[in-house]
Amino acid sequence: MKLLKILKNYNLKQCLGIHIRTWKTNNSFSDERSSNERYDHYLKNKYRYIEFINASKYHNIFMCCDNYIEMEDIINKISNKNIILYRHNNNLNDLQNDFSELLLCSKCNFILGSLNSTYSELAWWYSKCIDNIKII
Repeated sequence: MKLLKILKNYNLKQCLGIHIRTWKTNNSFSDERSSNERYDHYLKNKYRYIEFINASKYHNIFMCCDNYIEMEDIINKISNKNIILYRHNNNLNDLQNDFSELLLCSKCNFILGSLNSTYSELAWWYSKCIDNIKII
């Protein structure tokens, strides 16, 4: 969904905001910064994300990820949740779209982020450093 549609249709303060950094971006986005060591960390912890999401009290889940294939796999393992995704706006460049997604994530009541990701950290900073955060 586009930025304004998400803001209009959802109270993000009632959402779990998720940022999953897989560090495996080859062939999934224009960003080619991949790290096999960090991708291994993600793979070892992938099911921790899924378990946390499924156990969450939040029905609406706003999800950001750097890898569409991994994101689809995770979404397929989530039960009874409404997944909200930001669809990139073709009128914006990649950085503007990423920042829009980051700001949306920062508006959520709880943030589930990724270890060693500046994106997750920035979402937390823009949330005014909410206490409701978990890093995997």
